[in-house]
Amino acid sequence: MPVLGAPRTTRAARVTRAVRTSPPVASAQAAAAVAAALPPGDETEPVVFRVAALDPRPAPSRFAPPAARDGMVRRSALVGQLTGSGIFPVVLLNAPAGYGKTTVLAQWATADPRPFAWLTVDEERNDAEQLRREIDEAIASLRRRSMGATSSTSPGLDPGPNPVPNPVPNPVPNSVPNSVPDPGQDAGSVKDMLASVPEPFVLVVDDAQLITDPAARRLVDGMMIGVPVGSQVVISTRGAAPKSLSRLRADHRVLEITAPELAFDADEALAGLAAAGWNPASPKVAQALVEACEGWPAVLSLAATAAGGISDRGRPQLAVRDRRVTEYLQTEVLSGIDESTLRFLTRTSILTELSGPLCDSVCDTIGSGVLLRDLHGGALPIIPMDNEDQRFRYHPLLRQALLAELDRRESAMVTVLHSRARRWFAERNEVDPAIGHARLAGDMNGLGELVWAHLHGALADGGPDRVRRWFAGLTDAQIRQSPELVVAAAWLSLVTGDLESMARWHALARAAEETVAPNGAGSQLAGVQLPGVQLPGAPLGAANGSDHRGAVMLLAAWRGTSGIAEGLQSCTDAFEALPAGSPWLPAAGALSGIALALSGQSGPALSRLRESEELAAALGDHAARVDCLVALGALAFDRGLWRESEELVMRAHGLMTTHQLQELPTSAYAVSMVALVRARRGESAEAAYALDQAHRLTGAVAGLAPWIQIQARILQANTSLMLGDAAAARRLTCQARQLAGDRRLPLLLSSGLEQAEHTLAHLPAGSTYGLSPFTVAELRILRLLPTHLSFPEMGAMLFVSRHTVKTQALSTYRKLGAASRHEAVERACALGYLPPNSVPARTA
Repeated sequence: MPVLGAPRTTRAARVTRAVRTSPPVASAQAAAAVAAALPPGDETEPVVFRVAALDPRPAPSRFAPPAARDGMVRRSALVGQLTGSGIFPVVLLNAPAGYGKTTVLAQWATADPRPFAWLTVDEERNDAEQLRREIDEAIASLRRRSMGATSSTSPGLDPGPNPVPNPVPNPVPNSVPNSVPDPGQDAGSVKDMLASVPEPFVLVVDDAQLITDPAARRLVDGMMIGVPVGSQVVISTRGAAPKSLSRLRADHRVLEITAPELAFDADEALAGLAAAGWNPASPKVAQALVEACEGWPAVLSLAATAAGGISDRGRPQLAVRDRRVTEYLQTEVLSGIDESTLRFLTRTSILTELSGPLCDSVCDTIGSGVLLRDLHGGALPIIPMDNEDQRFRYHPLLRQALLAELDRRESAMVTVLHSRARRWFAERNEVDPAIGHARLAGDMNGLGELVWAHLHGALADGGPDRVRRWFAGLTDAQIRQSPELVVAAAWLSLVTGDLESMARWHALARAAEETVAPNGAGSQLAGVQLPGVQLPGAPLGAANGSDHRGAVMLLAAWRGTSGIAEGLQSCTDAFEALPAGSPWLPAAGALSGIALALSGQSGPALSRLRESEELAAALGDHAARVDCLVALGALAFDRGLWRESEELVMRAHGLMTTHQLQELPTSAYAVSMVALVRARRGESAEAAYALDQAHRLTGAVAGLAPWIQIQARILQANTSLMLGDAAAARRLTCQARQLAGDRRLPLLLSSGLEQAEHTLAHLPAGSTYGLSPFTVAELRILRLLPTHLSFPEMGAMLFVSRHTVKTQALSTYRKLGAASRHEAVERACALGYLPPNSVPARTA
């Protein structure tokens, strides 16, 4: 509306235009300001001031925060954290491109009642004088907004809610200084500028990584140090944080939000996928894509867009390799990197974990540790793996892009780089990464040496899974290039129950041993024909040393294809062929000790098993130690030391459980012994569980050494009888007899099988045995029956009455189908509850 003012001027039109473009303030205030600005005496005509009505919406400003776009994922947790972060004068958002720093800050600006001023840095503002001018104007815009908010409460003035003036130059002369202060001024002047804003505010400096001018950096440092109480300065950057942050960190005056905090969580990621227009049929497919991107918002959005045209089965893997993702990484992340740094990045991308010494070795350079720390503080998604900035890793998608770039630029270097990495890891005894790089380098001889050196320890400590990973992706032709790999493949096949592959690899290993030249040189096995497989001719060096030969002989003992007696002898031959320091000695000693025991040579068996158990404990060979302990337990029971027997077998059970060996097919004999001892102790449920395990393991190794097969089935038959399953006992005994066939069995094996058959054939018809297993109390009485103790003496020993002992004894007779104490002892011995040939003599 028109307002008549008293002043007159011959340049009224100019002044009118100035006021028309001035910030929308109250009319009287505008008139008074312009009148005061006119020169005295220059009043020739009244001036008409045209003041626009106040707009209730904030006027657009180049210092206003960017508008939060529709369809963007709401970062509620981060916005809530920032809204409540007023105790921190400085907020630092430091993350690579695409992590949504600007989006989070824009959403914060809409949720926070304080005014925001937004200063985006570009190359022009990387100058102290220009940056100082921008900061000055941004602060002026905050002051004007504060003044507008204050004037809105004046009587008679109603400018509307939250008026934000246009930050155009004030038309009133000298109302804002036109001169720019010296950028070299200390932080005090910047502090005074910030303190001139009358209410708390938030000043955002976006793309702060572009500020490289030292004087300009000092201005930013001054802002962070001089923030008034209740206000905040926000630094959003892709690069190294300002140096002044160190002091602010020490004083707990800075809130830092980095890539891990900015990455999408599970709910935000799913919302991002939906915003990108992709609704996967399976939540698992969506989760796989989210995990592949590790929550990187921009990349996840691009991958989701790409996933819309790919079948569910291949979406996660193919979407992250889409051209749009690759182009984004090239343009937003890798562009602008100098040649030497890019070479370092591409060459070290073969590594899953980065450290200074490792990268020095792979790149054949020095100073990689310093470069890694600098890159981590820069614009690349490099993730620290410790709190000391010693170990890092590349984001999987960055590593993928770098590997592709390495293949384009230096494909011939890939093998060289993997070989260097293999040597570095091998020198430090880091087996798994060394083997991985040897495999990727295609170095089968180096791979074979590494696998063979650590094969036994890996199998003994945790089973086949680790070794299976070592062989992942290798072809038969590659394995045949290394004699060590051939023997290792045979052992892996044995412990996984793949008997067909075991036979194939063992035959090839034996052929290599038999064709070794007298001087130990390797041989050529071209076109060797093996049952069920035809392999192309390839050079095959001999597996050098008695360590290999002993291991091959031990495999022959496990196969047992040459007969039971010969198989038992091959166990001893393998033990004697191994050198004193061989890690295979405990396994060979356990197998040899079991063979001696089954042959009736209990004395030599006891000695060998004890020595092998001690050696296995010293070397950490848990599988061999388990076999030694259960065999020693069996020998202790045969000698009448049933308590010692139980203790030894249960120690073996504890080792199997701790080291997860109970599912190995080669543990069939040990698990069968555990089931039997648990049944002897009256632990019916536990015995039934172990017996079921033993059945499965025995079936998995059908076709291996028949003497192990026969012994395991005899033990399982006895356990089945104790658990009341006579039908299963008969079936297992028949299987053992079929395995024996017409072969001449060793003494203990023969007597055990005959005893089981005799017991089942003469099981009393009137016996309740097979229907009701013994109770723990009855088992305690049963173990005392072979002694000369009377019932009253047993009661005194067990602290129960003679009547209780008599009742439990009679129940034991009934279950055994026995009419007397002597007959009960005989039947208990035949069933395996008591040691064989127990005599009525007092126990010590």
